[in-house]
Amino acid sequence: CPGDLSLAVRSGFPALTQSAHDEKSTSTKEDAGARCPPVYLDGAGGTQVHGSVVEAMGDALVSKASNIGYDYASSVECLRLVSRGRQAAADFLNCSSCEVVFGPSTTSLAFDLADALTSRFRPGDEIWLSQSDHDANVAPWLAMAERAGCQVKWLPVLPSHGCRLDLTGLEECASRGKGPALLAIGAAANATGTVHDVSRAVALAKQANPECLVAVDAVHWAPHHITDVKGWGCDFCFTSAYKWFGPHEALLYGRAELLRSLPVRKVRPATNDLPTLEGYELGRWEKGTLNFEAIAGIEAAVEYLASLGEERGAEGRTRRARLVAGFEAVEA
Repeated sequence: CPGDLSLAVRSGFPALTQSAHDEKSTSTKEDAGARCPPVYLDGAGGTQVHGSVVEAMGDALVSKASNIGYDYASSVECLRLVSRGRQAAADFLNCSSCEVVFGPSTTSLAFDLADALTSRFRPGDEIWLSQSDHDANVAPWLAMAERAGCQVKWLPVLPSHGCRLDLTGLEECASRGKGPALLAIGAAANATGTVHDVSRAVALAKQANPECLVAVDAVHWAPHHITDVKGWGCDFCFTSAYKWFGPHEALLYGRAELLRSLPVRKVRPATNDLPTLEGYELGRWEKGTLNFEAIAGIEAAVEYLASLGEERGAEGRTRRARLVAGFEAVEA
């Protein structure tokens, strides 16, 4: 970020105002005098939470502690919270709000999705995975392939080319018009930070097999670049909010027609529809009571990222436009 924006950004994160040692954690006078600003280098541990996220989650716990579907004030406010959070998530992903599924983690959502897709595949179908992916976008598909009797093929990494994925196999599939039934690929590699050409991989897979489903892991991508599921042309996408200044809650994007038709495990009274405001934001993929305070935190995190776009002249534009501008600021 430019210098002035960098200072404004840092001031919004409570963790950055702490000392590495505080009074409660020191045991000697020497330790107490050794205070210094902390350095956060654990990328896998996620990002620090923005102050607005802390406030939003606290407010949800204090004034919106309820369940949805009732006429009393806290229930009505809780419904509004979920509706706002779902729309914010949709703006972040560039999809419709009914195509957003909330869950406890990307790993959990990926296993749920793989379970739902198992019956779609037949013995001998090809499942293509990436050697650079986090196991959250590998293990669920390996288990699914074993259940369905599918063949597993791998996109190799090219160490001499910045650890990019070798898409030669997909190119060959596209040229002969026969290819994967499912492609699971990461938008960016956790281990190396390499950004992969998702749009091209999706296009090749669907050229080889128009019925191919593509699942994109955007967990490592999403803190650094704008996420655009429609632009990529994928069918599913995962991201975790704790990687972009939010709480430990994850998002699954799925094409509406797929989310409506795939079999899911749910309790009998649960809706079989996708979420709408009129349907109390209840969806067939979300099991049990939602984590309302985390959803409030997701909305706050998205609003924070959109606010960065206002620093680049996007004030007054749609939230999606402000998000695009905000990520341009992050990349700058």
